[in-house]
Amino acid sequence: MSRFDLSIGDFVTRTGVSEPTLRVWERRYGFPEPQRTGSGHRRYSEDQAALIDHVLSLREAGLSLPAAIARAQLPPDPGAISLFSS
Repeated sequence: MSRFDLSIGDFVTRTGVSEPTLRVWERRYGFPEPQRTGSGHRRYSEDQAALIDHVLSLREAGLSLPAAIARAQLPPDPGAISLFSS
Protein backbone atom coordinates (compact mmCIF):
# COMPACT_ATOMS: atom_id res chain seq x y z
CA MET A 1 0.00 0.00 0.00
CA SER A 2 1.28 3.44 -0.86
CA ARG A 3 2.00 6.06 1.74
CA PHE A 4 -0.07 9.21 1.48
CA ASP A 5 2.57 11.73 2.54
CA LEU A 6 2.10 14.54 0.01
CA SER A 7 -0.03 17.55 0.90
CA ILE A 8 -1.96 19.12 -1.96
CA GLY A 9 0.73 21.82 -2.18
CA ASP A 10 3.49 19.20 -2.41
CA PHE A 11 1.44 17.28 -4.96
CA VAL A 12 0.98 20.40 -7.10
CA THR A 13 4.73 21.03 -7.00
CA ARG A 14 5.50 17.38 -7.84
CA THR A 15 3.01 17.05 -10.73
CA GLY A 16 2.74 20.57 -12.09
CA VAL A 17 -1.07 20.28 -12.07
CA SER A 18 -2.74 23.19 -10.29
CA GLU A 19 -4.79 22.77 -7.14
CA PRO A 20 -8.05 23.92 -8.78
CA THR A 21 -7.49 21.45 -11.63
CA LEU A 22 -6.88 18.58 -9.20
CA ARG A 23 -10.09 19.45 -7.36
CA VAL A 24 -12.08 19.52 -10.61
CA TRP A 25 -10.63 16.17 -11.71
CA GLU A 26 -11.47 14.69 -8.31
CA ARG A 27 -15.04 16.02 -8.47
CA ARG A 28 -15.73 15.10 -12.13
CA TYR A 29 -13.73 11.89 -12.55
CA GLY A 30 -13.03 10.65 -9.01
CA PHE A 31 -9.33 10.95 -9.86
CA PRO A 32 -7.01 11.25 -8.12
CA GLU A 33 -8.64 10.02 -4.95
CA PRO A 34 -6.73 11.46 -1.99
CA GLN A 35 -6.80 10.14 1.53
CA ARG A 36 -8.18 12.63 4.06
CA THR A 37 -6.67 13.54 7.38
CA GLY A 38 -8.90 13.75 10.45
CA SER A 39 -9.28 17.47 9.74
CA GLY A 40 -10.23 16.83 6.10
CA HIS A 41 -6.96 17.83 4.43
CA ARG A 42 -6.06 15.93 1.26
CA ARG A 43 -3.00 13.66 1.23
CA TYR A 44 -1.61 12.03 -1.91
CA SER A 45 0.90 9.27 -2.62
CA GLU A 46 3.91 9.20 -4.91
CA ASP A 47 2.10 6.43 -6.86
CA GLN A 48 -0.74 8.86 -7.53
CA ALA A 49 1.79 11.46 -8.71
CA ALA A 50 3.17 8.88 -11.16
CA LEU A 51 -0.39 8.26 -12.43
CA ILE A 52 -0.83 12.00 -12.98
CA ASP A 53 2.43 12.00 -14.97
CA HIS A 54 1.05 9.15 -17.07
CA VAL A 55 -2.24 10.98 -17.64
CA LEU A 56 -0.36 14.07 -18.77
CA SER A 57 1.75 12.05 -21.23
CA LEU A 58 -1.38 10.38 -22.62
CA ARG A 59 -2.99 13.81 -23.01
CA GLU A 60 0.08 14.99 -24.93
CA ALA A 61 -0.36 11.93 -27.16
CA GLY A 62 -3.86 13.16 -28.02
CA LEU A 63 -6.20 11.27 -25.69
CA SER A 64 -9.12 13.06 -24.10
CA LEU A 65 -8.86 13.60 -20.36
CA PRO A 66 -11.44 10.90 -19.48
CA ALA A 67 -9.72 8.39 -21.79
CA ALA A 68 -6.28 9.26 -20.41
CA ILE A 69 -7.46 8.82 -16.82
CA ALA A 70 -9.12 5.49 -17.65
CA ARG A 71 -6.05 4.19 -19.47
CA ALA A 72 -3.62 5.33 -16.76
CA GLN A 73 -5.62 3.41 -14.16
CA LEU A 74 -5.54 0.12 -16.07
CA PRO A 75 -3.29 -2.57 -14.59
CA PRO A 76 -0.08 -3.17 -16.55
CA ASP A 77 -0.43 -5.68 -19.40
CA PRO A 78 1.99 -8.54 -18.67
CA GLY A 79 1.87 -9.54 -22.36
CA ALA A 80 2.82 -6.09 -23.63
CA ILE A 81 6.02 -5.81 -25.60
CA SER A 82 8.66 -3.67 -23.94
CA LEU A 83 11.52 -1.90 -25.62
CA PHE A 84 13.53 -2.72 -22.53
CA SER A 85 12.98 -6.49 -22.49
CA SER A 86 15.68 -8.76 -23.78
